[in-house]
Amino acid sequence: MMGYRQMHQLCCDVWKLYQKFFQQDLELFADAADKIAEKYKHDPVAEKMILAVAEELERSDTH
Repeated sequence: MMGYRQMHQLCCDVWKLYQKFFQQDLELFADAADKIAEKYKHDPVAEKMILAVAEELERSDTH
């Protein structure tokens, strides 16, 4: 389980991931997402947040 500061940092990292790849080429997204997942040791919360961003980017890319 993550502490408060680590959760806050995760939220910031995931937001930056979304912001960086919104309406951008998604080819580099997987590498950036993997780095965040590794940073948080593949914590389930981190992976779910990254997946949510991936799904949202994919959805916005198709509309």
